[in-house]
Formats: sequence, structure tokens, C-alpha cells
Amino acid sequence: MIKLLGGLVAVLAMGVGTGVAVAAPATYDVTGTWTLTIVNGQPTIQPEVKEDTIDVTCRDGNHMQDFKVSDQNLVSGSWRRVDGTGVQVEPKLTKPGDALTVTAICNTV
Repeated sequence: MIKLLGGLVAVLAMGVGTGVAVAAPATYDVTGTWTLTIVNGQPTIQPEVKEDTIDVTCRDGNHMQDFKVSDQNLVSGSWRRVDGTGVQVEPKLTKPGDALTVTAICNTV
């Protein structure tokens, strides 16, 4: 009986000592939303865009794996940044309240 109990304790101790390693996620998202509003009577995209292009960039120079948009009908064109760190999107927001969300899926390494 004592030998059986000792063997059981040894087996249980081995199971407790082996932990499950949790890996850090391999990707993360960078997301932004732009909306067409009226400012001083003029249609204006908020937040402000430069040269009519939305730019979503990964952090720390990480490379972008892929990207997605909330509504393809609100996109005139899109292209990856030359350095591979994000995406540039030319929005096609035509009426106040139109909103476009752009998400870059970025690699952590």
C-alpha cells in the first residue's frame, strides 16, 4: 500500500512540474476608422488624411501580413507600403456619415 501511494505521488508530482508553455501571439492588429463629416459647410474626412490617402502602419517597423477594410465599396484603391510595414488606402467616402475602418494585421517579428 505504501509503495503504491509513493508511486502515485511521484506520478502526480511529474504532472504538476510540467507546465504548458504559452506562446506570444504572432500577429497584432492596428486599426483606424475615418468618417466623412461636414466642417464649416465642407465635406471633410475625420481624422484628417494627407494627399487623400489613409495610412495604417505597423508599430516598431514590423511587417504587415495582411489588411482588411470594413466596406470594399468605400475604397477607390489600396496598396501595400513599399517598405512592407503597412497599407495605404484611397477612400471613396461620398456622403456624410460614411465610415471606413482599415485594419493592418502585423507580424510581431
